[in-house]
Amino acid sequence: MAALIFSLVAANRRLLFGVASTAFWLKTTIVVAFSVGLMMSSRLWIGPRSYPTAPVSDLLQFSIAPADLLLFAALFALAAAIL
Repeated sequence: MAALIFSLVAANRRLLFGVASTAFWLKTTIVVAFSVGLMMSSRLWIGPRSYPTAPVSDLLQFSIAPADLLLFAALFALAAAIL
């Protein structure tokens, strides 16, 4: 495990400790804060709601439960891809 961590740090040492480190750490902080905010408000995005939903378009009249969960998981996958 130590060899794997060393190889990752060695390959990305310029991002972690070089000139571009400020942009890298800012991006990491924003993505982590976005993910934490999503986890804290998961009941707003998926599951039964205590408020009525508004349709996004005429083609999508109501919210489908499995699609909500899939799109919510896709946000985390895209956040991981950004990192």
